[in-house]
Amino acid sequence: MRKPVSILSESPLVVCSPVPTHLLMRITDTLLDWAFQKFNDPYIQGAAPYIDQAITWARSTGLKVWIDLHGAPGSQNGYDNSGHNGTIGWGDGSTVAETRSVIQQIANKYARSEYQDTVVAIEVLNEPQSTKISGGPNTVVQYDNDAYGDVSVISDTPVMLHDGFQTGTFWNGVLSNSKNVIIDHHEYQVFTPELIDMSADEHVKYVRYVLGHRSSISRGFTVKHML
Repeated sequence: MRKPVSILSESPLVVCSPVPTHLLMRITDTLLDWAFQKFNDPYIQGAAPYIDQAITWARSTGLKVWIDLHGAPGSQNGYDNSGHNGTIGWGDGSTVAETRSVIQQIANKYARSEYQDTVVAIEVLNEPQSTKISGGPNTVVQYDNDAYGDVSVISDTPVMLHDGFQTGTFWNGVLSNSKNVIIDHHEYQVFTPELIDMSADEHVKYVRYVLGHRSSISRGFTVKHML
């Protein structure tokens, strides 16, 4: 059994976070919509082959990979890590359908059985600001339901859903009869002076409080916390 290890790679390709028994490689920043398809954006394509290379490296070294769609057309959160800093346009027009077309391409390849020894999950959208998106949280829930179907029709590769910055109880009843669903929560304690001024012990206590609150999901989910 390997000890938990936390690694932040200098490469934009991967981020590794602590896991109980192995290293988990999260393929993120190169996995934006334009890695597979262009949607009126200024970026060039060419990242997709490097995803394959990263998976090959992971397999050869015993790493497990979860694939995380970080950028969607229009931006799902207005953050720079979505590829567009500022306004949120995801949910307008055809942006949701366009995102599903990318998830379908990802699932059609990486959810196949020959990848399941290494690819342990596909996260269908990173950090959607569910209360600020056109249509609100319902847009995210409907997309998550549809994207789950897009992956599960290929195989039983687990599907990861970001919590959309909602509490755990919000997700009760969503895909509750489905298998292999993971709720992903990202805990940030750096964006206010009060959080920055906390001692290490206070941060730990606050994490325990938040995770206890966020984990109040009645059934049907595995909950994963990324700190």
